[in-house]
Amino acid sequence: MRSRHVAAGLALTVATFGLGVLTAAPSQAAACTTYADPKGDTGLNLAPAPATAPVPEPSLDILSFGLSSTADSLVAFISVDKLASRPTTGAGDEYGVTFKLGEATYEPYVHRNPEPLGTAIGAVFVRAGVRVNGTSVTTPVTAVYDTASNAVVLSVKFVDLDKVTKVATKGQTLTVVSARSRAQDVALLVTYDTATAPEKMTYVAGTSCTVPAAAPPAAAAPSASASAAPSASASAAPRPSASASAAPSGSAAPSGSAAPSASAAPSAAPTPKPSGAARKSNPGCGTAPSGSGASPAPAASSDGRTPTTLSLSANATEITACNTPLLSGTALDLQGRVVRGAEITISAKTTGATSYADVATVVTDEAGRYTLQVRPLVITTYLATAAGGAESPELGVDVHTRVVISSPKADSATGRTVTLRGHLVPGHAQAPVVLGYVTGGRYVVLDRGATDAQGFYVLSATVATGRRTFTVSTPGRKTNLPGQDSVILTVQ
Repeated sequence: MRSRHVAAGLALTVATFGLGVLTAAPSQAAACTTYADPKGDTGLNLAPAPATAPVPEPSLDILSFGLSSTADSLVAFISVDKLASRPTTGAGDEYGVTFKLGEATYEPYVHRNPEPLGTAIGAVFVRAGVRVNGTSVTTPVTAVYDTASNAVVLSVKFVDLDKVTKVATKGQTLTVVSARSRAQDVALLVTYDTATAPEKMTYVAGTSCTVPAAAPPAAAAPSASASAAPSASASAAPRPSASASAAPSGSAAPSGSAAPSASAAPSAAPTPKPSGAARKSNPGCGTAPSGSGASPAPAASSDGRTPTTLSLSANATEITACNTPLLSGTALDLQGRVVRGAEITISAKTTGATSYADVATVVTDEAGRYTLQVRPLVITTYLATAAGGAESPELGVDVHTRVVISSPKADSATGRTVTLRGHLVPGHAQAPVVLGYVTGGRYVVLDRGATDAQGFYVLSATVATGRRTFTVSTPGRKTNLPGQDSVILTVQ
């Protein structure tokens, strides 16, 4: 899906929508170069290998992309064949533009999830940010879904981007520019498109050039757009001493997969199915695998110096609930020397919270390094603070709902009427759940339902005989990304 470049001379309109109302910035006169991508080349990723034939998906089919700037912001845009007003998959979609600055790769991105799935007038929950070398960093990004121009426009203020790049981004040369779209974490199926600028293409941040204009919304069908707030504020909020829900535990593990395509979206809010016998409380993580992480180095005796700079990173920033990423960072003094034996407080702010809560206090080792394993069950932002007041950048961890299939057990035999039972972690009540399988390269919905008050579900369907992989999935919500589990059964 290699792109070719074409000259573009379109008027710039950077738009922010509120309930379909358009406000526009003045147009810029300059023109720039955008890059075109072939129409009809969206692919379907059947894990683990991509399909050989394209799968039509106009809302994800990239036709052109590029970079621009306003006086105070870097602007990235992606034009697609036909942008839908809401995600065309039950699990949501994602768009991003990637570029290199120095040795690091940056990607402003936005993804949106229908929430709740199956309501007659479903809201769309939009989240945006910047990834640095694949790791999400809490950065304010404004996203516009302009259905009139079939374009997704992402803008990041230079003052915020500079905090991520650690340099004055304006005036810097950006290279290796590409764009991508995908149906976000669809159960077993990921529809996607990618577009890459020629290797010689560069863009100087701050250069004035144009992006696709946003037409005024039509009265009958206003452009469906959103101003995407970051998952956490770029400025640190006050932190009470109460313990956060993201308590440390276990060890690190990669993220799980998530939910199925639009065919799985029920047309009406599902009704919980009776669960039969009375249930015990939701077992939560129980014996869910948590992986393994590095053991922290022994704490060192204090060298008496005060940290002025703290870093904070994680070995995984997109996980499934019950997995436990390892947070780590380094404490430096004003001269850039490591600080040994310094007390560092790790705090957490969950989605929807207005302040941080302390999770744990750790002590730096001989290399000035500190580590902590955490187990966030919902989307969480972390912050490290030193006794002298130094703070790390905020670090966001995205968390998929864990879907647990309790019965039948994997590789067991069952009659033609297949009944799957299980629960979600966290135990969302009234959460939509979908039973399905993939056959002939197509996802087939078998049953739909919703969890009970404890997060348990029961789904069933009558199917043909044979060995089949069944999936149970749930869509994203404000607190969690989509989740999915699967089991192989022999139907007799």
